[in-house]
Amino acid sequence: MNKHITISLLFTFLSIFPLYAQENNDGPENYEPELIEAAAENSEEQIDATVLSEQLQYYMEHKLDINSATEKDFEKLNLLTPFQINSIIEYRQIHGNFLTLFELNGVTGMSTNTLTTLLPFIKVVPIGEIQIDKDENTVKQTIMFNSGRVIEQQSGYSEKPDSIKSANSNSYYPGNPFRFKTKYSIENGNSFHAGFTAEKDPGETWFSGSNSTFDFLSGYIQVQKEGIIDNLIAGDYTTNFGQGLVIWNGFDAGKSAFTLSIKKQTEGFNRYSSFNENQFFRGIASTIKINMFHISAFYSNHHIDANAVTFDTTGKILEISSLQNTGSHALQNEILDEDALGERTFGGNIFFEKGCLKIGTTLINLNYDASFQKSQALYKYYAFSGNYLLCGGVNYQLRFRKIEIFGEVARNSMKGNAFLNGLSFQIIPELSFAMLYRYFQPEYYSPFAKTFSQNSQPSNENGIYAGIELVPLNKIKINAYADFFNFPYVKYRVSAPSSGNNFFIQSAYEPSENISLSARYSFLKNMEDGTTIEPNPPALENVILQKVRFHAGYKASENIELRDRLELVFYNKEDIRQNGYLVYQDIIWKPERKNFSIAARYAFFETDGYESRIYSYENDVLYSYSVPAFIGKGSRIYAMLRYHPIKNTDIWLRYGSIIYSDRETISSGPEEIKGNTKSDITAQLIIKF
Repeated sequence: MNKHITISLLFTFLSIFPLYAQENNDGPENYEPELIEAAAENSEEQIDATVLSEQLQYYMEHKLDINSATEKDFEKLNLLTPFQINSIIEYRQIHGNFLTLFELNGVTGMSTNTLTTLLPFIKVVPIGEIQIDKDENTVKQTIMFNSGRVIEQQSGYSEKPDSIKSANSNSYYPGNPFRFKTKYSIENGNSFHAGFTAEKDPGETWFSGSNSTFDFLSGYIQVQKEGIIDNLIAGDYTTNFGQGLVIWNGFDAGKSAFTLSIKKQTEGFNRYSSFNENQFFRGIASTIKINMFHISAFYSNHHIDANAVTFDTTGKILEISSLQNTGSHALQNEILDEDALGERTFGGNIFFEKGCLKIGTTLINLNYDASFQKSQALYKYYAFSGNYLLCGGVNYQLRFRKIEIFGEVARNSMKGNAFLNGLSFQIIPELSFAMLYRYFQPEYYSPFAKTFSQNSQPSNENGIYAGIELVPLNKIKINAYADFFNFPYVKYRVSAPSSGNNFFIQSAYEPSENISLSARYSFLKNMEDGTTIEPNPPALENVILQKVRFHAGYKASENIELRDRLELVFYNKEDIRQNGYLVYQDIIWKPERKNFSIAARYAFFETDGYESRIYSYENDVLYSYSVPAFIGKGSRIYAMLRYHPIKNTDIWLRYGSIIYSDRETISSGPEEIKGNTKSDITAQLIIKF
């Protein structure tokens, strides 16, 4: 282990020196990976980061003119703090329009690191030039085809007689191992959008069996800025209001290296074009604007996956035990869970906005056509049961000069309360501070809530968070946070009230436009039941997880970019200790005046078990993402080709393989592979016209 790490570090730092300046504005190299990795580490549930990928791609194609952008326009990017937005607008008011993007270097609070992240999404319209918005009345269409599969033979696809497969329907897949996704969208300027998505997961049938077409179909029509109609969507959509205590379908990374990003900003309805089969609404939603009031209402009625446990004599589902969010409907038990629960939701939001003040209220009414079964487990004493839930909340935001306060208070029909309040301000131009306090009663529950918390759901938690961002020099940025939390009621594997804390610090240094270096340390202390049999309930033990990361990104030449990372993990609970490490080398080759680019990685890893797993973001085809969790010992390689054969056409080919050195079989059940290698291949075609 030490030999591998030493060699990697030596290669990393020696490679930095033969460099020269090269503008780097090809994409969100730091922002997107950081947020997606943070979301994967912080969530106990399956994450959907497609919304984030699509949002970033949209702004790369519809760049924001910083000479005409308003405060709200900058907020939609979700890349800048309130103080940085205020500084840009103040600079523009004092000095006039920006002449070039790099004039942002003179804006107070804009570090080189921030500017590098921001560049792909902004533009400058020169002074005196009449800007003709080519997007305003232009019809654009995009169609995407994506397919891929695991290359090795998996147990569930073994050649067996139909009689054996029928008798063991939860051990063999009825469909082929290919994944297939397609997407179509059309837009007319910024006022009209429409599209659909369709997907078949590996193992699912296609135009046969339980699926007459694709397993998942989704579509939408959206009209914006037409008279008093600010936004109107029919079909599938997401809903985001307040600080997420009542409802938030959008992406949420939780705690991350962006230590000041604790306030949710982009509110309202948005079209849904992801492939997650459960976390969206289906129906109609609209927002109208009357003077300083924004009035929103929505209605949704669709079916979601759930585990049915009780039926009446006609076969109608009466009770369910839990929801299913995998989206896979290949095995017989998965097919039985598919669309088992009818979900009808309606509600709305009204908010008033004038200047720096914003205040709003949100209400949702939720009805299921079957009841959630009451669990007998002690830690689920306050869990939702029944088939009806009402949630409401009031949120606010007030900004005065360099100080911003915000928050939300909510209550549900289970008589549970929740609230959070946040504060952020700029102490001096080089130092900004943020603080957030949250209080979530065990009785509080909203299935659509997604807000700042240690738990996946805002329930049974109190905590206080403080974060800073320090820019002592233009090329150096330091981010740090401390979070103290406690859980007043028992949890899964925690048989008594418990507490914990989380500390994080990262230093990023960009000595030139083509070099970025960072180092970070994180410390998380939680409490869990001890492993000894006595006493009963068991005594709580401290669980400590520490992570160390070194990362370097740089241009080795005009066409080659290299990225290196070393990550160490240390887990400790009683006498149980697990350690792990991951080292990787990325190479991104973009030949000048060529119509292709290649991204590749070689990584090796070793972890002692699940508790010391390491997540790592990987480059993937457009609108997709990959964040594998490395457990065990082995190596990982992947390579991706992006080819631009003709105008408005792009082709991606991606191959990845993980080779374990500590096992002879991978996974279990129908996913089992005989051997120590698991490989996958993906092909994608996107045509724009």
